Parts: sequence; C-alpha cells; structure tokens
Amino acid sequence: MCARLPPLLQHREAGVRAKVCSLLGNVSKHGDAFYAHMLAAGLLPLLVDGCADADGATRKLACFAVGNAGFHSAVLWVRVRVRVRSGLGLGLGLGLGLGLG
Repeated sequence: MCARLPPLLQHREAGVRAKVCSLLGNVSKHGDAFYAHMLAAGLLPLLVDGCADADGATRKLACFAVGNAGFHSAVLWVRVRVRVRSGLGLGLGLGLGLGLG
C-alpha cells in the first residue's frame, strides 16, 4: 500500500493530497507497525514538503501527520527533525504566529 502513496502526496488535486496526509497522520498515532513501511516508501520527506503546500488543508494535515510521526516514534523523529529544521528556513511557520520564521 505505501508504494502507492508517494504519487498521491504529489497529486495535482489538493483534496487528494490532503486525504493522504490525513490517512498517514491517523495511522501514525496508532502504533509503530506502519513506520518501517513509511520510511521505505519515502513518505516522510513528502509529508514535510506538504507542510508548505499551497493548499491550506493539505498544509494542516501534513503538519498533523508529521507531528504524529515525530511524537509517537523516536525512530521517525530523528528523520523528521532534520527535514523540519531545514524547512523552517524556507518559510514554514511564517504568518502562523509561531515565531518560527
């Protein structure tokens, strides 16, 4: 299943991208059985990229997924942390009142 998700995270329709982010965010909070598959499919970098998506719903749900992945797994957090830090320099957090930009 995971091998089919990367193209959907880059789909031209924002609704598709948002739904996949929601799916991954919800799966991430229910245990670690799925984490190795997420890593193997290269989903984490795409989720972090989704945090800067042009679509607001996709941004919100990508942040939800990244947050759950990092919160519920130290293994995933190590990989997410580097991408999130580099993403902050690209404008993530600007205008959100987070003081990150």
